[in-house]
Amino acid sequence: RDAIRAVQRDLFVVGAEIATSIDAIELLTRRIDAGRLADLDRRRDALEAVTPWPQGFVVPGANPASAHLDHARSVARRLERCVTRILDEGVIENRTLLMWLNRLSDYLWLLARSEEEHPDLLDAPE
Repeated sequence: RDAIRAVQRDLFVVGAEIATSIDAIELLTRRIDAGRLADLDRRRDALEAVTPWPQGFVVPGANPASAHLDHARSVARRLERCVTRILDEGVIENRTLLMWLNRLSDYLWLLARSEEEHPDLLDAPE
């Protein structure tokens, strides 16, 4: 649950950054920066270290939670393509945001595989 909440908090920052014009971007108090990227990398690396690598092709949907995580990953990839386009068009300038989205989809993939291995992990009480 903490992993999902951390992603959700950062996604609010992503949304604010995308919705803010370049002229007003400095008014944002939180942005996707190198520190947030490093934090996501640390979380991804820690999860990768304890998640068994699947043998063969992964078919999404082993259980409802992993299916939702796989869907979230595909949405993150779609957002990554949209952000690539608006970066190229000059609508936004933060290339770290694009790198963060790329890492996010990797992290969501690992969360889905972890959920398949430990199906009650996300439902555990806090």
